[in-house]
Amino acid sequence: MKDFDRSKNFKDSFILIGLCLLLFLYLLFVTDKMPYMDYWNGMSVYIPHVLNDPVNLKEIFHLPHILHWNPLYSLVDYIYIRVFKFNNQVYIFSGMAFSFIIFYIIYRYYHQNFRPENKKLLITGLLIYMLMVFNLNQWEILTMSCILPFMFRIMIYILCFMGLDRLLKKDASAGKYICCILFGISNMIIIFLISQAYYPGFASAIIGACLLNLILIHDKKNIFPCIFIILCNALGTAGCYLTTDMSTTTIAVSSEGGGIIEYIKGFLIMLGGTITPTFVLVRTHIISYIIGTAIFILVVYALILYFSKKQNHIAYFPVMCLIYAFVSIVIIIMGRLKGYGLESLGTSRYVVDTTLGLLGLVHIFMTSYQAEDFKNKRYAMIILALGAMVFLSSCFELAISPFRRQYYHSLVEMAENPSNYSDEDLSSFQADPQEVRKGIETLKEYKLCIWSD
Repeated sequence: MKDFDRSKNFKDSFILIGLCLLLFLYLLFVTDKMPYMDYWNGMSVYIPHVLNDPVNLKEIFHLPHILHWNPLYSLVDYIYIRVFKFNNQVYIFSGMAFSFIIFYIIYRYYHQNFRPENKKLLITGLLIYMLMVFNLNQWEILTMSCILPFMFRIMIYILCFMGLDRLLKKDASAGKYICCILFGISNMIIIFLISQAYYPGFASAIIGACLLNLILIHDKKNIFPCIFIILCNALGTAGCYLTTDMSTTTIAVSSEGGGIIEYIKGFLIMLGGTITPTFVLVRTHIISYIIGTAIFILVVYALILYFSKKQNHIAYFPVMCLIYAFVSIVIIIMGRLKGYGLESLGTSRYVVDTTLGLLGLVHIFMTSYQAEDFKNKRYAMIILALGAMVFLSSCFELAISPFRRQYYHSLVEMAENPSNYSDEDLSSFQADPQEVRKGIETLKEYKLCIWSD
């Protein structure tokens, strides 16, 4: 065991390096310089403002938190436009760097929690664990500019979940109280600066873990730290909600319709979409319902194991991941279902957040498997089945990557001569064609993106 701990066996390192290299090659092959979707809206006004006007911190910190834009993202955007000339791939590969950090964090956390004597079993478990993080089913976020704020946000969330886990296990001391105070304050900063519309899931996960600790452990020494952290997250959530510019969200939430049945369907679609390719939803909802139901049953089973085996004494991390994923699903359904329909809930962009729930799910089954000396084949089959589904889904994304490359390259070709294309053709940018035309002229005028050379 000592030999393995001293890294004389490098097989697990090859897994980490191999997955990182695969992600790098995938993004290098698939992506291009030209942005698409929301980034064209208002581009003709926003870019001159960033390039010609001084940095306005008041304006930056009053951006609506409900959108993908947040203060940190907006600050980075000044560098992105001024220094890197609005090159979409710069943002993508910057975000990919945070994906690599997430890989490494999960890698370290895995070895801290799972140390079987059987090295082959350890490596197999690590591969499945890492596949959950590597999940190419989140291709839409991976290939867009918003990969940077999304992956940075997920990295911070994971670090916070792990950090709270360690804090709750520490013995009472002045140092622990100081760390808890700093942790609670940092949570409020995170909610305001980087959380975007996902702060309810983050705050709920932190609050849920603290409540579980107070209810299940009955440790009086943790009362003050837990209550303080709960109050910080509650205040941060309330403050972020009150300062949100709700006028920017009227399209998403103003439409009528969508009963409880539709919400349940949306919930199952989002669960199923975590481990099934998005093309499945285009063909039929049935498969997504079946897989989503299966995952939900596994979650219930996992939680029964977690509480019956008292795994809370080992880690709160998996439960925080599950709480975050489930609350995020509810928030997304509330914001998207009525205005955009069930199909919008099966898109790849939400897999970034639901994958955290999958990570928590696998962690619970791995913990149970290890606790029973790796003899319960039922747990092994569940873990292998989930890993196989993610692997097959990622393989499918790799197989169709040439078509995605062709699509992104076609945007560059249209941008070079937009006058040769109709508005219908320019709708491929997934934005208002007139906004695209004005945006292209702005990019040309300021020699940005493909015109920067």
